[in-house]
Amino acid sequence: MAQHNIVHLYGAVQDPISIARNDQDSSQIDIVAFYMVLASVMRNSVDSRERNAVQLDQAQIVSKNADMTKRLAELHPNDVILLKGVVSTHDIPRYTVCKNCGKTYVLNSIRNGDTGDLSNINSMVTYIVPIDFEIVHRCDTEKEAIHDVMQHVPISNDVQLVGRLCADPKTYENGKSTAYQLGIDRHFFIAEDDPDVAFDYPYIRSYGKQGISDIDSLKKGSLVLVDGALRLRWFNRRVTCPDCGTEKTLEDHVLEVVPNYVEYLADLKPISRTDKEPEL
Repeated sequence: MAQHNIVHLYGAVQDPISIARNDQDSSQIDIVAFYMVLASVMRNSVDSRERNAVQLDQAQIVSKNADMTKRLAELHPNDVILLKGVVSTHDIPRYTVCKNCGKTYVLNSIRNGDTGDLSNINSMVTYIVPIDFEIVHRCDTEKEAIHDVMQHVPISNDVQLVGRLCADPKTYENGKSTAYQLGIDRHFFIAEDDPDVAFDYPYIRSYGKQGISDIDSLKKGSLVLVDGALRLRWFNRRVTCPDCGTEKTLEDHVLEVVPNYVEYLADLKPISRTDKEPEL
């Protein structure tokens, strides 16, 4: 496949910081998870008002490494940190309860309209696994912390990935965006994960000219380099109970990478005859 997966973040720690301790030994921390507030600019937006506007976003940080969890557990809400990590994906069944029959079922009955949802995000979560971090400032208030982050937009939210498309890209949001999933070999070994998991599958969502170029040029198996920013996107999901057929709408979210640019490396979609220059 391909392997390049690196994330550099400058952001503020959000409350709450979730700390799960070992059942047998409370002094041992199994997992630490929290969200960081980040700042970025959507340069390729189809909306001209967004192209140079700074946008605040969030990304979840998760670690199960014994040494790292000890350090992360000492963080306070509104700490501003500089973090290096990798994008990681993990399959986790997600459930909901039918409001009509009361049955609990897996979110596996999704109607994909033009709402921007992708078919298999119901069982996959995306988060950042830290390699290292340092505390830059300890702010007293959320306002102070966000002001600090806003002063460092160029380094706040930076992601670089190299991978191959898992399927052909598709357009969503009435053609305003193009979405696809990358397969990336793990070059940074996450010892605490299942040893059989050797790949990550982050989602990419491109806009504007980049989105048009991606849908025209890419196909399943295309090798690309994506340079962009993390974005937590919220959307409504329509689900159907497999027992009684009752439908309901759920608010859901997915962590995606929005490219500043995509470099096409190999195995692109063939150019149709009408797209070629006329022969002399």
